Amino acid sequence: MKKTLKFDDLYSADFSHFTQRHSDWLEKIVETHWPGGGGRCLDLGCGHGRNALYLAKQNFEVTAVDSSQAATDYLQKKAHTESLPISVVCDDMQNVNVEAESFDLILMITSMGNISKNHLRQFTGKLVDGLRAGGLVAVEEFSPNDPGANGKHRASEFSHLVNNYFSPGDMGELFKNIKQLWCTEIDVSDHTHGHPHQHSLLRYVGQKKVGMTKIGDHT
Repeated sequence: MKKTLKFDDLYSADFSHFTQRHSDWLEKIVETHWPGGGGRCLDLGCGHGRNALYLAKQNFEVTAVDSSQAATDYLQKKAHTESLPISVVCDDMQNVNVEAESFDLILMITSMGNISKNHLRQFTGKLVDGLRAGGLVAVEEFSPNDPGANGKHRASEFSHLVNNYFSPGDMGELFKNIKQLWCTEIDVSDHTHGHPHQHSLLRYVGQKKVGMTKIGDHT
């Protein structure tokens, strides 16, 4: 009988892609909007913390959240060893309290696809409320063209854990109350875990308008 893989199976293994190199895309965002570093960041679905560690080294104060105990234990130890300003939380990211206007950057890398569609609008509304004026939300998710969306050949062995795939229109609707700065789709090859497979990724960056009031109940 084939084993049903969970995220802890992934994070309990030593895959260098998840433990060492941060996202080049994130680096471009930081260099463009925070050339001197600094600010507060919320990294949701942080995994082993490759992006949280990078941001902390760029003088960001980081809150990193993941539901995997294996992943957060690794990040907690790494942050302590390197004396980095990272607050690590092991919890479902939907449960995290996001104080209004408290973050300059909210980051989600292939983590929002695990949220029920019925809860997405409320969740993203809470995130927008949590941004400071001028703050950014940066999201990388799987698009409907990803092989995992329809069981195509060369899909990831973890594709069964993804509930939602996002088009540019989906992102525009979920974050319609902020200004879209970037929305593009790319195809990548992944050789970091399991068998070699393909991904189609949607990358979105939105910015909260100055003077924007609280959205409310996000319904």
